[in-house]
Amino acid sequence: VGSISGSSINFGTAQTIQVTGFKPALVYDTVNNKVILSYVDSGNNGYGVSIVGTVSSSSNDITFARDGSNLIKSTFYNNYTGHTKAAFHQEQGKVVVSYVDHTVDKVYVVAGNLSGTTVSYGTPLLVDNTQVGTTPELDIFYHSGMKRILIVREAGDQNGRIFGFSLNGTALTATRSVTYRSANTQQQSLVDYPPSKRVHV
Repeated sequence: VGSISGSSINFGTAQTIQVTGFKPALVYDTVNNKVILSYVDSGNNGYGVSIVGTVSSSSNDITFARDGSNLIKSTFYNNYTGHTKAAFHQEQGKVVVSYVDHTVDKVYVVAGNLSGTTVSYGTPLLVDNTQVGTTPELDIFYHSGMKRILIVREAGDQNGRIFGFSLNGTALTATRSVTYRSANTQQQSLVDYPPSKRVHV
């Protein structure tokens, strides 16, 4: 954790978490004032898990919830998972995680509610029925104007597509999908632009 002072950043003590080669996903829960880290747990068969962290108000240190010496982990998928991405639904106050289920190589999305030091996840929803490769291009974010979760990914035909989802509690519902580029698409990411209620890819 770092605090900005002028043109520099002062960092606190680093924390080490055992993960696989996939990058972890980090979101800030503005409702509970907590950090939620979602990742592939290499010490537990590659399951998809989340842990909850608290940032010290007096220093730049973060502490993750533990039961004794063991991290308190909330599982969002209990099988071989990869390529986790996460967003925070500000209106609903929920964390939303997208991931690849590597038993079938398809993308899923699931929403969870933080209570104390654990996250209770709902039922995962299949994003679409297209299989992905070993290095899928995908990203997820919350669009404040539409109050929707959006996922951008490379489809099986390598076209760029955006998928929209509404959220009620921890239940996600697919709303629509749009192909924004009919050509080979890579390195995709999403940015919300609130003044115009538009999304930039």
